[in-house]
Amino acid sequence: MARIFHNVCRWLAERPALLMLLTLAAAAAVRLVLMSVRWINPDEGAHLLDGRLIWQGLHPVIDYGSRQPFYAYLLALFIKLFGVSLTAGRLMPLLASLAIGWLIYRIGARLYDPLRGWLAAAIYLFLPFTLIWSTVVKTEMPAVLLSLLSAWFLLRALQERGMWSYFILSGIMAALAYYVRQSTLYMPLATGLFLLLQREPAAGSRWRSLALYAAGYLGLCLLAAFYYWGPLGGRELLFSQINPLNLVWNRLAHTIGILPAQQRVVDTTGFRILDQDPGYTLGAWRDALLFALPAIAAALLSLRRRGREEEGAGRREKFRVFLGLWLVILVLAYAFQSASRGFYTQYFLEALPALLLLGAAWLPAGNAAVPRCGRMLLWARLYGVVFALFRVTWTLPFHWLVVVCMGFLFAAAVTGWKARRRGGRMQPAAMLAAAALFISAAWSGRLLTPRYECVWSPATLAKVESILLREGKPQDAVLSGAMIWTYAAGMQPFDGVSHPTLFFMKYDPGLEERLSADPPAFIILDGYTAKKFSRYWPFIEALLKERYYRVEMVCGSRTTVEIWRLQEPPALPNPDLVLNGGSRPGLMPDAAATVGREVRL
Repeated sequence: MARIFHNVCRWLAERPALLMLLTLAAAAAVRLVLMSVRWINPDEGAHLLDGRLIWQGLHPVIDYGSRQPFYAYLLALFIKLFGVSLTAGRLMPLLASLAIGWLIYRIGARLYDPLRGWLAAAIYLFLPFTLIWSTVVKTEMPAVLLSLLSAWFLLRALQERGMWSYFILSGIMAALAYYVRQSTLYMPLATGLFLLLQREPAAGSRWRSLALYAAGYLGLCLLAAFYYWGPLGGRELLFSQINPLNLVWNRLAHTIGILPAQQRVVDTTGFRILDQDPGYTLGAWRDALLFALPAIAAALLSLRRRGREEEGAGRREKFRVFLGLWLVILVLAYAFQSASRGFYTQYFLEALPALLLLGAAWLPAGNAAVPRCGRMLLWARLYGVVFALFRVTWTLPFHWLVVVCMGFLFAAAVTGWKARRRGGRMQPAAMLAAAALFISAAWSGRLLTPRYECVWSPATLAKVESILLREGKPQDAVLSGAMIWTYAAGMQPFDGVSHPTLFFMKYDPGLEERLSADPPAFIILDGYTAKKFSRYWPFIEALLKERYYRVEMVCGSRTTVEIWRLQEPPALPNPDLVLNGGSRPGLMPDAAATVGREVRL
């Protein structure tokens, strides 16, 4: 059996493209299963609603304050192709994560060899940290994909003489990444610095490369500006997210307190912008680093191999400098983001490809990987066992420092036993790798479940959707904290705003008047509504008591979802309902009273 297994490994190792395709198929299968059980993040509905509003003739940035336009148009495409559903939206990050794995393989194959590229891609595709975010509708996956495409074209431009067009394509991909997620400004910064540091024999070649890259990047930015020029105008364009520089000078002006009041968020000046608790920010950094520890350890260990490898080492080291700049600028940017606004674990997904491509140098090379397949699978099984063990014992009070100590004790025991058996000495590199594997598996097992960083179950969404479809019409407006209910039921967001964080960030003096004159057909209390509309909450509570009745309560998630319906005139009391303690049109209940039906899932 062992011999058959070894022969199969060798046969697949000789066909790395086939091996990668099989790996992608397995990764896709795992993601499809996860997609059906993954809970719903509060931001998913707002992102999906952006895509759906495009098909109603509205424009991101102009009409409803989307995050970035290309991201909204991508979501609109998936919604058009696969229908208005959560699944349609989640297919985009799912496919993007698979494409990222393929690009890691291709870049790794060019930098090192196909097997090391495959190993780096396999780690990315099956790392629990990546898996858990691969089916949530967020900007990170498509942004990372486009950033990697930019890096791919840059690598080809460096390796293939005369292919200057690849510099232009690299710039275009980086600009598209910006129009998905603003934080990807680290890509043009890293690339610009990298090209300036190049030492080419031909004088002026670095400037030519930089000019071509800038032409691709700025050319796409000018196209975006031209597209929005009519509806927005010059000044509005200059101070909108269409202009990449706006993110820089807006944050700088906010920090030193000179930003105009209409541009501020949460009515504040100074350094701190939003109110994320610093303890949560530090905890998110800790969790992200522990989840990604194998990639971090591999990148650190790869520094030991610099200059050892031979053929193509010069070109490889050049690109490794770029990857290092990518990481340094990204970490500095998110350190500033953490201090001024906050941090979430999914942000660290943007660092994983660069870490793995750096760490691939430490992985076993070429033919050396074939006889080690059994050992690698053994470590993969060990990772799974530790993950499952800590998943079962997650209620035990293990502090994260205790888990780290357990990881180093485990690594010391394993490497010590191995050294004694072979009559050698303990290898610090092997000990660090084993400890990183154990700690990552243990901490991932404790925290990463289908509910991670999510609030509502798929069953809750299905029930709320069915109630809204039964009680309302597509033209009805909905006011809520999460917009997934509005999106799934095919209804309209109150005031045309797809992300109610806008109401939390800036005060709207006319909101209460508009609510009185044209109240939404539904108000949904989902655990986030009171926070998003905290500026106006006393007024909304009074409105609920006077003009709404509660239809149902849906339990079964982290927060209960209450569906309130606008009373339809004439609103006459029904004596039978009053006697039975029910709540229907005509009975004006207290917002805190226990009326209506409670649905438990």
